[in-house]
Amino acid sequence: MRAFSHAPVPQAELLAVLKKAENTQRAPGALFTRGDTELRVAVAARRVEGLTAGLYIREGQNLVQLDTADAGGELAEDYADAPVLAMICAANPQMHENAYRELTVHVGALGYALWLAAISRGLSCSVLGRPRSGAAQAVRPLGLHARNLFTVALGQAAGGIR
Repeated sequence: MRAFSHAPVPQAELLAVLKKAENTQRAPGALFTRGDTELRVAVAARRVEGLTAGLYIREGQNLVQLDTADAGGELAEDYADAPVLAMICAANPQMHENAYRELTVHVGALGYALWLAAISRGLSCSVLGRPRSGAAQAVRPLGLHARNLFTVALGQAAGGIR
């Protein structure tokens, strides 16, 4: 699904989706951490009620803005013109090949947890596993070595189609 309406996503819905998905990965043994590699979900908010366009991360019950640039503008061309692009990032994905393979399993699990959490709250989604070049620039505020590995576009479907 790549056709999203221009209706903004309620901030409370977005927070609920992020919390639910992240909590599924915090069960004992579920969240991948090895050394300084940790998964983060960076949110390119384009049309979210109460937020200016920019890059955010969830901290507790809040979305904290990292960058005021419209991080999703360029990404909309690469991925989808969605109100929200949730980008799963690894802080430092430079590692041994076997560890990287394990990391991709956890990235995919978190990505599909985001997708299912959004669907359960009545939102539509598009799962986009292949990183694009614009994503590298968008997640730069997360840190020098942050890298986008998986993206979930979400919002209301255009024309009410799911």
